[in-house]
Amino acid sequence: MQTELQTLRDLALQANNGSVSSEGHTAIAAQATQIQNSLLSLANTQDGNGEYIFGGFFTTNRPFALTASGASYAGDQGQRQVQVAAGQTIADGDNGNIVFNQIKTGNGTFDASAAAGNTGTGVLGASAVQNPAAYDGGTYAVNFTAANTYEVRDSANVLVTSGTYISGQSIAFRGVQVTLNGQPATGDSFAVAPSSNQSIFTTVQNLVTALQTGTGTSATQAKLNNSLGNAINNIDQALAQTSNVRATIGARLNTITTQQSVSSSQQIQLKASISSLQSLDYASAITALDLQNTTLSASMQAYTLTQGLTLFKYL
Repeated sequence: MQTELQTLRDLALQANNGSVSSEGHTAIAAQATQIQNSLLSLANTQDGNGEYIFGGFFTTNRPFALTASGASYAGDQGQRQVQVAAGQTIADGDNGNIVFNQIKTGNGTFDASAAAGNTGTGVLGASAVQNPAAYDGGTYAVNFTAANTYEVRDSANVLVTSGTYISGQSIAFRGVQVTLNGQPATGDSFAVAPSSNQSIFTTVQNLVTALQTGTGTSATQAKLNNSLGNAINNIDQALAQTSNVRATIGARLNTITTQQSVSSSQQIQLKASISSLQSLDYASAITALDLQNTTLSASMQAYTLTQGLTLFKYL
């Protein structure tokens, strides 16, 4: 999955180059479609028993099927547990909803996007949370009231801040900063909203759709660049998600390895105990037991005699 996603990211970066022709975009879209099919095949992987490993508890159902907007999920959110020791269980897999669908958009905290009706050449750049303490997770709109003037309004249309726009400089408000390049037109708008979950198949489909739209003007080129930038951010989040899943799998494997080592040590001790019992020399054992009983009896008699020796008997 990570190999396919990294290839997809490289293709998106290639397409984001302004020198790529419409034919080049069409070719890249075809490659992205092939990657989408490959990801679908991986998402529908079966184990040696014919069960779908990403279906949750629904292991007999094919979990994913392509749709116009990405892919539908027919599995559930269950996670089977396997007992590896007394009182200890471990998950034997991850359902497809976690691996493929619960991927944050944007930078993982918030998502910046251009309005579909923009007519200028403004292109979103890097975005980040500058001050986590000031960020409130709200939804905001960066509106251009003139070519070089912007204002930021919250979801209640209350003015948050305003300023003079300079291409390449970040716009900061409520703990976040968003960078814009190019020249937005009067009336253009850019939204900043909390990240939501999005399927990797939706990300790929959006990328393919954007590449197939074509570019005829500087405004449509800016729209494509914004779509490609959005796709790259979402692919990065998908790569991070797969890395997190791999990390949890590694932790489970370490737990299993540790428990296997403990079980092996216990097995060796049990075998040694069984061996000592099965190969017991009864004659020697009886002689040793009689000797220990004699020693114990003598010790008890000596203790009884010494216990009765007190100074009061001589007074």
